[in-house]
Amino acid sequence: MKNVKKIISIAMCVLLFLTIAIRQENKIWGYPLGEEEVEEVFVDNDTISKLPDGTFVINTAPISKNIVGYRGRLPLKIYLKDGVVQKVETYDNKETPRFYERAAVVLEAWNGKSVDEALEMDVETVSGATVTSSAIIKGAKRGFKYYQSSHAATSDKVDFDLGLKDICVLLTILLAVVVPFFFKNSWMRIAQLVLNVVVLGLWSGTFLSYSAVVSFFSNGVHSLVSGIILLLFIIAFLLPALGKKGYYCLQVCPFGSAQELVSKIPVRKIGISQKISKYLTLFKNLLWIVLMLFSLTGIYSEWMDYEIFTAFMFQSAALPVMIVAVLFLVTSIFIPRFFCRFVCPMGAIVKINEKFCHS
Repeated sequence: MKNVKKIISIAMCVLLFLTIAIRQENKIWGYPLGEEEVEEVFVDNDTISKLPDGTFVINTAPISKNIVGYRGRLPLKIYLKDGVVQKVETYDNKETPRFYERAAVVLEAWNGKSVDEALEMDVETVSGATVTSSAIIKGAKRGFKYYQSSHAATSDKVDFDLGLKDICVLLTILLAVVVPFFFKNSWMRIAQLVLNVVVLGLWSGTFLSYSAVVSFFSNGVHSLVSGIILLLFIIAFLLPALGKKGYYCLQVCPFGSAQELVSKIPVRKIGISQKISKYLTLFKNLLWIVLMLFSLTGIYSEWMDYEIFTAFMFQSAALPVMIVAVLFLVTSIFIPRFFCRFVCPMGAIVKINEKFCHS
């Protein structure tokens, strides 16, 4: 009976995220349930066309279906004249505006370059908008290769190119999962928390958020980034069913790690009575219900773009999010993991899943 409960609990969590994905993106794991809205803005469905002045226009939409940004596909229009890049543009897209605006600077990287030069260039992703800028770079290279070879590079293989940052992220997650089983040393614990904050938080912006999970359920595993989100989802929702309660929140989450680190500052802590703790927990659950209603009805689904975890991407994070994140960190000096315990919407569904699995 307990195993049945665990399966039902995890299935309900998956169903919730699938429902939100369908409601917001109208597709599941990259398969549209109807006509994709972004397709409506494509002026020409042909991959290559020619303007009267001899300029070739490459439309990457048909050849880059497996290239996805933070919130969905990010097709490009590449203008080439006499084999030289004139400009690169994006179609309308669903990327979070502040991330897109920061990432869009890479669009000018190839201007004035020949196709051969453009393909040889090592254009770096933009810190604070890594996923979006990476999608632009990959889409542009796909377009250049199409022009160069004169036939479609339509590979739908999952893009699992490993860079230094990706390796460090995977190693940090692996350490966070494995180390607590074998080491109980307090200094090892601090080292792991620092790694979580620096590598998963500040350097890579890797964390489990509603926006990231919904993107995964909408677009499927299309890159290493989405594969990592799947790994974090497994840690957060499947490990509790195996008896590891709160494992993601306690061992992996970069913001939870930051709160625990600041709580080690030697100041007098503020105790919370059982009664107040009960009311604060009720507030957390009510907040979660309200936000889920927003997501399912589409009334204010944009709240996911302002989850507190985005504060780690401080170069492009909204100022109010930064301020709130700092306030919660300061609060955690006196009341350990205050945000985790009494506010976090992602933590709420993780906790609900745990309770149902072990009830």
